[in-house]
Amino acid sequence: MYTTAVYRFIMAVCAVKGRSKNSSCNALCPTGLGHKPHLTLTSFRQKYSDVFQITMGSYPTVVLNGLRAVKQALVKQAEDFAGRPDFYSFRYIANGKSMGFSDYGAKWKLQRKIAQNALALCANRKYNPIEEAIVAEARLLALNLQKSDREPVDPHNEIYLSVGNIICALCFGERYRRDDPDFQQLVQNNDEFMAFVGAATQWTLCHGSRHFTKRSFRQFLRILETMDGLCLKKQREHLATYDPARVRDITDALIMATE
Repeated sequence: MYTTAVYRFIMAVCAVKGRSKNSSCNALCPTGLGHKPHLTLTSFRQKYSDVFQITMGSYPTVVLNGLRAVKQALVKQAEDFAGRPDFYSFRYIANGKSMGFSDYGAKWKLQRKIAQNALALCANRKYNPIEEAIVAEARLLALNLQKSDREPVDPHNEIYLSVGNIICALCFGERYRRDDPDFQQLVQNNDEFMAFVGAATQWTLCHGSRHFTKRSFRQFLRILETMDGLCLKKQREHLATYDPARVRDITDALIMATE
């Protein structure tokens, strides 16, 4: 559903399919990296240089540190590093068809082109739903924050809900009240999904571990099923009221692009 991080030393971790015979680091279990794995991996550069390989669970993994190495990989050799590994948990997200969790290739390029065209179709219209949704939510956010009556306030929840509502407006063509059942379900689904993303590291990196955490894994699948069900509901609503002469949102634009 929806991330990017920037560290003091730019670092990227890219899983590779094969394991080099000249690996510079012994195998490491994911838990061996501690609670701040990015700092642990960054510290390894002092001993193993800016490019080295470790084994994370079942996956040989290349670690890149420093601006020069990351620029070489992600800019000059972008296509070589554009893919995603075949993590077990990714196969269950959108039935393995998610653009965000799919491997780089012809299918991914087509999906990206369709998504870009859909966004451009919305952004280039005289009535711009993207701008309108952002402006409306910014006003509501300011009003809600002003209700604190000059008392200290943590803006996290309000900003989180505003961003979520903007995404709903772009995807489904409508902004929701904070207490709307569908909106509350979306927020809850996203919260639960993000919580399980971190917990799912063991299933992702160690193939067999899911057999020892069946209860948690089944709960993870239930979250995905709920998310898929809600998206399917919105898709059906759009198909039933679709009018090619009046594109309301990105879902309509995607329907148009696939006709």
